[in-house]
Amino acid sequence: MSVRTSRARRAALRLAVAICGGTIVLAPGVAGAADLFWDPGATNSSAGGGAGTWGTTATWFNNTAADIAWPNVANQDVAVFGGAAGGAVVVNRAGATTQVDGLRFATGGYTLTANVAGDTLTFGGANAIIVDATATSAQGNISVANALVQNAASSFINNGTSLLTLTGGVTGAFTLTVDGLGNTTINSVLGQAAGGLTKSGAGTLTLSGGASTFTGTTTVNAGILALSKTAGTTSISGNALNITGGEVRLTAANQIVDSSVLTLTNTALFNLNGNSETIARLVAATATGQTVTLGNNATLTFGDGTAATFAGVISGTGTSGITKQGTAAVTLNNANTYTGPTNVALGNLILNGATGALPSTSSITLTNGGSLQLDTPPMLITTA
Repeated sequence: MSVRTSRARRAALRLAVAICGGTIVLAPGVAGAADLFWDPGATNSSAGGGAGTWGTTATWFNNTAADIAWPNVANQDVAVFGGAAGGAVVVNRAGATTQVDGLRFATGGYTLTANVAGDTLTFGGANAIIVDATATSAQGNISVANALVQNAASSFINNGTSLLTLTGGVTGAFTLTVDGLGNTTINSVLGQAAGGLTKSGAGTLTLSGGASTFTGTTTVNAGILALSKTAGTTSISGNALNITGGEVRLTAANQIVDSSVLTLTNTALFNLNGNSETIARLVAATATGQTVTLGNNATLTFGDGTAATFAGVISGTGTSGITKQGTAAVTLNNANTYTGPTNVALGNLILNGATGALPSTSSITLTNGGSLQLDTPPMLITTA
């Protein structure tokens, strides 16, 4: 009996129970996550929406007779923004953080801003931001200017045609995944500490704004990761960039920290798009259709103290070429097609077997003890 009483008491803390005409209605309490619908116009329905202030007043519909104030309990409720049209939403908790399980936009045209700098949004759920397919560019784009804090690994998923733009920065030492069919722009600092960045889904993720500071791995599985910060401003700050599918595209030079190891698998594409870049290592152990496209008049510089093999193809036009640096050997296993120079500034550049080849139009320069080794026919060319 005592066990049953204890369970009943715990259940009473979690659920408000109403009995109406023989029907038991369970209204969610603080223990379970719920969808709360933005309703600044007090329509007491999920079809409200529009502009307003997200503060401590009753502006959220939770399928009861009257709107409620945001509970502000960690890992609990999803804020749903819908209605016929979006609008400007000012988050105002007098400089305190707003706790959400996640944000969901069913309608385009919403802009979230902070009343003061401390009005941050802290996420507890795996799906931190979701843009539904019903959010369209005709309704308007969606932007969140608040500082965003992760309390766990989380995802931003855009399946609408509204562009999702985040300008307040992302922190929290967890991996952030950006997914979906739609496009997302993070125009701010990515500061997930030891956390990483994963790009999935067919959409485009554009990184712009201030220099990233996260040190975890960046993985691109699908779609396009566009590195669009000002030239020389770091987009990828971790020491590992893995492209397993899709494309990494530069729109300005020097977007990747020089100590980063770039690994390409499957049919991955690394597109410099005419912008020069320096990395620590270029790796593709076996040929599976990997491509490095230099574009026009760009140089890819790579090589460090660890030997590496690249079995993909490096292409480019104009003066686009490669510079091999670092003391360890770099082996090229495929026939490359770029038209610019090949510079071996240090260490040994190896053309492996019958397949590894430099373009016939490429001039070769060896400096600082750099050497070029041909396997077929066997030959080692060194500086004097």
